[in-house]
Amino acid sequence: MSDQFEFLSDFLTNRMSMSHIYQPVMLKHLLESGGQSNVTDIAKAILVHDHTQIEYYEAITKRYPSRVLQARKITERVKNECRIAGFDDLEESEVAALIQICSAKLKEYLQRKKSSPWQHRKKSSGNIPGSVKFEVLKNARHRCQLCGISADQKALEPDHIIPRERGGSDDITNLQALCYSCNSMKRDRDDTDFRNIEEEYSARKDGCPFCVPDDGTVLKQERLAYSILGDEPNPDHILIVPRRHIENYFGLYQPELNTIQRLLNTTQTELKQLEEPVVGFEVTFQASTTKGESQEHAHLNMFVKRNS
Repeated sequence: MSDQFEFLSDFLTNRMSMSHIYQPVMLKHLLESGGQSNVTDIAKAILVHDHTQIEYYEAITKRYPSRVLQARKITERVKNECRIAGFDDLEESEVAALIQICSAKLKEYLQRKKSSPWQHRKKSSGNIPGSVKFEVLKNARHRCQLCGISADQKALEPDHIIPRERGGSDDITNLQALCYSCNSMKRDRDDTDFRNIEEEYSARKDGCPFCVPDDGTVLKQERLAYSILGDEPNPDHILIVPRRHIENYFGLYQPELNTIQRLLNTTQTELKQLEEPVVGFEVTFQASTTKGESQEHAHLNMFVKRNS
């Protein structure tokens, strides 16, 4: 057993501190490459383990090339896989010739482009310091500032509100946190600032009973909405209320609608499991009320129908 093996083995086993996957991936790649490799190939080895990038290109594949090629009957979908229509009819030499045509088209396109086709992503991302990225993500409260999805479900990325290629700076005032899906759809032509949406979720109105409910009467609580018994109180009348003070149903954001629907589904499932038979539900949404009334706050009414 060589001294170098013992040295490397001891480092890997006992002395390597890991804040990420980078060290073992880099060393594994170097060992598999005969002891040395260039930075680009090391970066590719790390990329293999980055599931967020795979998900990013899965979304692009589904959204654009798959749809176009299927519409033109070039490819077809088989369960969760794509295949070339009529591929079994092609000779091996024909497949090789088609691969050469694809390579030629790629080379022609790259030569025609004055800059890399990925340059827009490089410009938009910039070299943002880690401390600034941390503050941007912390200010977003662990959620995409456009769709509201949790960072546990989709990775968040710092996004330039005014793109760098249009003069936007790397200052934190020009940055917001978007999930990779919203960031890819936003593109560099849009300079919409989504940061205030999180503040809007906290909007409350003094004196509104729905803005600050009595916790003792709340049935289920979620971040954007809650359920509560009607004023009677009537166990067969349940209200599902957005926490944000808003008078009109049509002004609710999609994350709020998703939460309200989830509470509605959960409530009806639980009611059906009770001993008293439930024959149906009547659901209405209070879009707004007459000015001056105490309940100028949009809410959903759920009435339980039972056998008489």
